[in-house]
Amino acid sequence: MAGGEVENDAQPYWTLERAGESELIVERSRFIGFAGPVSAEDEALVRVDALRRQFHDARHVCYAMRIGRGIEQIERGADDGEPSRSAGFPMLQVLQGRELCDTLVVVVRYFGGIKLGVGGLARAYREAARMALDAAVAVERFPEVEADLVIPYSVQAQVEHLFDGQQGVRVIAMQYGAEVRMRLAIRCVELEMVEDRLAALLQRGSDDVFDMPAAGNEPD
Repeated sequence: MAGGEVENDAQPYWTLERAGESELIVERSRFIGFAGPVSAEDEALVRVDALRRQFHDARHVCYAMRIGRGIEQIERGADDGEPSRSAGFPMLQVLQGRELCDTLVVVVRYFGGIKLGVGGLARAYREAARMALDAAVAVERFPEVEADLVIPYSVQAQVEHLFDGQQGVRVIAMQYGAEVRMRLAIRCVELEMVEDRLAALLQRGSDDVFDMPAAGNEPD
């Protein structure tokens, strides 16, 4: 299980921890923005439909989403009757610029009787999305792997001391028998460093540090 180059979907990423809302008036048109975390495209579309029902009398309910990471990342934008690329695309650009993943932005528009033009619409939707994201709370997530470490009692204190100074390692379970078995959650980006430090302490090869292959585990 020795490291190598860390895969793209194992890298830390930013998402939203708490949703945010905004409201913007441009030439009597009212733009109501919503930004929140989502984990799948279906979940995002359910939220969009819920807002359509809530604001059933609005002229447009436009959205942008950015879900997942790496080659499987989903990026979508919808103009919902606005001129092409005047709503969903500028909102998606905001998500891309902030490098946010697993995030949905929705902007509801009540038409105020004055046409804004494609450029004016793009600016308004972009600003409403930006304001909603500013009102939300972003958080950096660290994908983890789980692995079992089996050690003799004689080195338990040294291993625990090593973990005390290693922010990217959590002990999530302990089992005591003939030896000590620790179930660890390790940040993917720190896996190789943790293996090397344990190998030096335990006088093992890096490939022999853990008792079982790591299994991917997304952070909560």
